[in-house]
Amino acid sequence: LGVAGDARGRGASVAAAQPWDLPSSANRPGAGAAGATGGARDAARRPGGWRGVLGRCSWLAGPVAICAGLGVILASGMRWATVKAYGLVEFDVHGTDPDQHGRLTVVLGILAVAAGLLLAAGRLAWGRMLAIMTGLMVPLTATVDLVHLYREGPFADNSLTTDVIVGPGLWLAAACGFLVFLAGLAAGFTHRSPGPRS
Repeated sequence: LGVAGDARGRGASVAAAQPWDLPSSANRPGAGAAGATGGARDAARRPGGWRGVLGRCSWLAGPVAICAGLGVILASGMRWATVKAYGLVEFDVHGTDPDQHGRLTVVLGILAVAAGLLLAAGRLAWGRMLAIMTGLMVPLTATVDLVHLYREGPFADNSLTTDVIVGPGLWLAAACGFLVFLAGLAAGFTHRSPGPRS
């Protein structure tokens, strides 16, 4: 009787199970290991560290390049140096003066703004190349003028004793140009969906 009761109980449990009552994926053997492996693979694909931070902030490259380019244009017309001759005569030297390279930095600032617009529009290849190029040229130009002011002064052809104090415009142009360069570098870390690894 006991054996017959057990047989009837097993038959009832089988009859109660319907065809659509399939086991869930969580109850399948090996499902937990497969989920853990997939999660580990997704975590490995996500960039970490400073690369991940740059990737998440890469959308800022365009606006930063635009603002920095405008800063270069503004700084080109500012005071680049104050010159004192014999302790009596004092005058300001602006970036757009004939002996300075402020007009060149104005053109570079316009190119930096164009690079920022390209980055903001999603044209990463052209925008990044233009931003890196102009971002390197602006500090280089500012360094050339800085060396010229300190070593020779604005009166290189005359034997005047002058004291040169570098103004804020030259430093601002160099700093904004460096920001354009950093924006071009950061644009290279934009989010990319990595392909499957073998």
